[in-house]
Amino acid sequence: DSPTNTAAREVQFSLEAGGSTSVVATCPPISSADNNTWVHCTGNILLTEEHEGTDSSARLTTRVLGDDTSVVDLMDVSLNYSGGRVTQLTLEADPSSSSAGVSSECWGEGAEVLITSHTIQHESAQVAIIQSVDSNTGIITLEDTIYRPITVDDDYQTGVEVALLTRNIRLTSAEDDSED
Repeated sequence: DSPTNTAAREVQFSLEAGGSTSVVATCPPISSADNNTWVHCTGNILLTEEHEGTDSSARLTTRVLGDDTSVVDLMDVSLNYSGGRVTQLTLEADPSSSSAGVSSECWGEGAEVLITSHTIQHESAQVAIIQSVDSNTGIITLEDTIYRPITVDDDYQTGVEVALLTRNIRLTSAEDDSED
C-alpha cells in the first residue's frame, strides 16, 4: 500500500493528550517542481497544567489538510525537552534607543506583560507582572513563573512576542501649587 501523493497540500501534526488536541506544526506544501516528496518540518509542544494528572500517554497524529485518505510517512522524528518554567525574560534593546538595555521607565515594577502564544491557539498566551527590571542587561524578573517562551532562535516561525499591557506613569510638577 503506497502513500498517496501529498504535493501542494499542507501536512498538520497534532498532539492529543489529556482530552485535548493542540496543533504542533503545519508543514508547508511540497513544491510542484520538486520531485522529492519529503518535507522538513519542525514544531514545539507546550505541556500545561491541563495535561498534568491525565493519562500518562499522548498521541502525535498527522493528517493532510483537505484530504482524509492520504497516508503520511514519518522519518527521523525526534522530541527534545526545551525547558520548563522561567521567572525571567531577556528583552532586546530598542534599536532607536541610545541605551544598551530596556527602559525601566516603561518596563517598570508592577507593569503587566503579555507573552503571545507560539501556537495558533490563543489559550497559550501568558500574562505576567514584572517584579524588577535590570535596564543594563534587559532582564525582566517576573513575580510568578511562566512557561518558557519559544524564541525566534528556537523556531523562527513561532517565536513569541512580549507586549507591555500596562505602563508605569509618574506625574510630577515643576512647582507645588500655592495654598491659595
